Amino acid sequence: METKTFRGFMILSMALYIVATAIAWPTYQAEAASLPASQAEVASGLSGLQFSNQAIFGVVYSFSWIITFVIGFIGLFMFRSWGRSLSLLAALLTPLAAVVHMLAFGDQPATSREPAFALTVQYLATLTWGGVLALAYFSEIKHQFGANNSFKPKPLRGSA
Repeated sequence: METKTFRGFMILSMALYIVATAIAWPTYQAEAASLPASQAEVASGLSGLQFSNQAIFGVVYSFSWIITFVIGFIGLFMFRSWGRSLSLLAALLTPLAAVVHMLAFGDQPATSREPAFALTVQYLATLTWGGVLALAYFSEIKHQFGANNSFKPKPLRGSA
C-alpha cells in the first residue's frame, strides 16, 4: 500500500466524522432549545454556575482525550511511531470517554435522537478508522513507522 492511499483513508475517516457531526448538529441545537429553563441556563454556560467535581473531571478527561486523538492523528499522518501508539491509545480510551461523559453529565436517553443517516455515517467513520489502525499495525505500511522515523533529538554538531 502506498502512503498516499493510507493518508487518503485517514482523511476519509475524519471527513466522515465531520459529516456525521454536521448532519446531527441541528438535532443537538433543538435538544438544547427544548430544555427546561433551569437546565437551559446550565447548558448556555451562564456565569456564576457551580460545577460539581464530577463535571469538572468529565470536562478535563474529554479535552485530554480529544487532544490525545488529534496529536495521535497528526503523528500517524506523518508516519511517526509514537503517532501510531497514541492513535491506538485514543481509540481504546473512546468507550471510557463515553462512560466518563455519561457519569459526569447525567444519563443519556435510552434512544438516540440523532438522525439515522448521521449514525450510519458515524458508524462508517468508526469502521474506517479501525481499518486505518489495522493497516498501520498489520500491513506492509507498518514499516514506514520504523525506528528510523521516530521522534529522536538530533545529536549536536561536533559530538560523536
